[in-house]
Amino acid sequence: MMKVISTPLVSLLFVGNAMAQLQGYSVGQTVNDFTVTDTQGNTHNLYSITASGKHVVLDFFFDTCPPCQQTQPYLNQLHETYGCNGADLFVISINNGTDDNAAVDAFEATYGGSYTRIRPLWGSRAVARPWMPISTRWPIPPTASSALTTS
Repeated sequence: MMKVISTPLVSLLFVGNAMAQLQGYSVGQTVNDFTVTDTQGNTHNLYSITASGKHVVLDFFFDTCPPCQQTQPYLNQLHETYGCNGADLFVISINNGTDDNAAVDAFEATYGGSYTRIRPLWGSRAVARPWMPISTRWPIPPTASSALTTS
């Protein structure tokens, strides 16, 4: 049974990040499909995930970013509450490429988040975006168009 994602919890994750989320895309614009390989060697394809009816949250981070570190407990709570990437929500955490796999995995161990972590150099440059020193998330609904939204 499909769970309804709590609006207050989701909104909390995106407060202060609305403008950063939209860098490179407009609301309603189709997000480019991409396939990435995580730090464990598993591949993930955006359109395959959304076609299965899952909401996707792309979490952009780097390991020395204080806002990224501080918001990890909230993103982890969202991930654990809504399916651990096996039910309604799929979280992909994308490193800015300055950290190696060991640093990316150490970030997870230190700050939480047992979700998929990738380095953009391993995957398609379609996920490339302007990196900012702020914790940034892009929510993508499970629609055929994979349109970017702000809520």
